[in-house]
Amino acid sequence: HIMVEGGPNTARSFLEQGLVDRAILVRAPMTFREGLPSHIDDILLESAGLKHCLGSYASDGDLIECWSRDGSWPHENMQQWP
Repeated sequence: HIMVEGGPNTARSFLEQGLVDRAILVRAPMTFREGLPSHIDDILLESAGLKHCLGSYASDGDLIECWSRDGSWPHENMQQWP
């Protein structure tokens, strides 16, 4: 496993090259004065081969989405991994 943490440009690069098997998206309810759009949406995730949004859950006010290329997840309870 390799975990990639970077800004939206880094994440998009890995997605566009089809190098992502699983993605955990954290959507935080924050507003910036001058926001930088990530341009990471369902269309990009699906075009990268991540066809399965396995579900989402709330965590400390954030929305966590779990995506997978083949529909599998390392733990039966997605909140227990990583």
